[in-house]
Formats: sequence, structure tokens, C-alpha cells
Amino acid sequence: PFDPAERPMDDLRREGFEAVFLSVGVQKGRDIQVPGVELDGVVKAVDYLLNANRGFRMDLGRRVVVIGGGFVAFDAARTALRLGREEEASSLAAALPEEADARMKEALDSAREALRGGATEVTIVSLEAFDEMPVLRTTQGHEEFEEAKKEGVRFQPRRGPRRFLGEGRLRAVELRKVTSVFDASGRFAPQYDDEDVVGIEADACVLAIGQRPDLEFLRPEDGVKLSSAGTIQVDRETLGTSAPGIYAGGDVAFGPRNLIEAVANGKRAARSIHEFLSREAVRREAVIEV
Repeated sequence: PFDPAERPMDDLRREGFEAVFLSVGVQKGRDIQVPGVELDGVVKAVDYLLNANRGFRMDLGRRVVVIGGGFVAFDAARTALRLGREEEASSLAAALPEEADARMKEALDSAREALRGGATEVTIVSLEAFDEMPVLRTTQGHEEFEEAKKEGVRFQPRRGPRRFLGEGRLRAVELRKVTSVFDASGRFAPQYDDEDVVGIEADACVLAIGQRPDLEFLRPEDGVKLSSAGTIQVDRETLGTSAPGIYAGGDVAFGPRNLIEAVANGKRAARSIHEFLSREAVRREAVIEV
């Protein structure tokens, strides 16, 4: 595999590659322009989930606020709550009698060793009302929502962050009321009522407000144009970019999507690359797009 962060695209051309397909995904969390966002304890969901999945310990404290209404927000909220409960359970391991179930003691010991941090009170804050949440547009999303409620996740719908409060370390989040999320044409354009503000005490805040690709490896001489959203511009039919021989698909071209769409993009790009290299059209078979 070629790591574009380690070597420039020109290296591939010098090595004789005539076509390249970029499928680097979206690895970075989006930033938010809110006072206090630089405080310790304000973290991006992508960073938090990567650390949790890799076994690294990230102490969020007991009270955690998650900003967002999509799948990543729910993943972050449920992970934080689960780790917090596992930490509580691990403290009981030393008190187990010798005849206690060995598997239980092993699990609790593992939790104690692997986890130092975790939350016991998690609140999801979303700009959308429940019926507008992206996560509730699918069957899987409804299941995630119901599981989150059962696990004790709290909700503050129709609220958005006004500012993060603290001195060096986060201690509270101010939330303002959302009067509307979309404009008349259906575009995302939230409006707020700054007279309606509530505060939530928090030891940490996880930002799950979207992801963006890391395209620092692209240089002006590569000739690959980007969209206003920071994704790679492509021809939707061929997935070709503005640079001859360079193609892109999946999240890096269209933003966060599901797996089946990325697979379809890969097949479409492979066909286009074959045509580009062979200089002849190939028989077009149906590619299912969702």
C-alpha cells in the first residue's frame, strides 16, 4: 500500500503508475467555532473512539456531554457510558471471594487494568429535534436510539453549544435554543435564540459534528481540485478528478457515507481506470447505487 502522507503523488508517476484511485476516507473531526473550544476536556469524537477502540485510556471524568445527532454521536455516548460502568465494576474485583467465577474475575481485572476513565452521566446534545436527527432516519438508527435510552443516555434536543466554560479545564457547557435547523430550501442553516440559554456541568465534551478528509498530502502541482466542503471534486459518472489518471471515491469524494456506497464507488472507478489505461470502452454492467 502507498501512504500518501509519507510520499508525494509524483513518486507514483515516477515509478510508472499511470492511474491512481484515492480512497483515504475522512479521518479528521470537524472544528467548531465556539468560545472555549480550546479547553482541556473538549475532544473530537473520532479521536476519542479511536483511542477507546485501540485500548488507550482517555479519562473523560464522570459527566460527559456529546454534541451531535448522528451515528458517531451515539457511538461516542454509549462508549463513554459503558466504559464508566466497567470502571465502577472493576473496583469490585478485589472484593470477590476466591471461589468467585474465574471468568468474571478475569473480566473485571482486565477492565481495571485497561480502563481508568469513563462516564456515569452522558448527555447527547443535538441541534435537531428527535424527528430530525440523522440517526433516526434508518432502522439501524432507531435501534441505536432505543439502546442508548435503555443504557441511560440523556438527551437535550434542539440545543446547540453557545460556549464552553472553565479555566484551563472544561467545567460546563452553555447551550442555546435552536429555533430552526434548515432554511426554506432544506439546506443546513441553524438559527438560535440567544435569550434561551441553559447550562450543563461537564467534565468533558465530545464533538461529533461531522468528519472531513485529511488532504494535506495533495500539492498544487498535483492538479486535484477540492469542493467547497473540502472533499475531492469528481465526475460522478467516472469518478475522475481534475487531474488526468487520478480518481477518487467513497467518503473523500462524497463525505461520510455507508459501506455499500464505497464498494459501488470502487467498482465504478475500476471500470473507469480500465477504460483509461486500455483506451477502449468496456461493457457496462449495472452498478447498484444507494
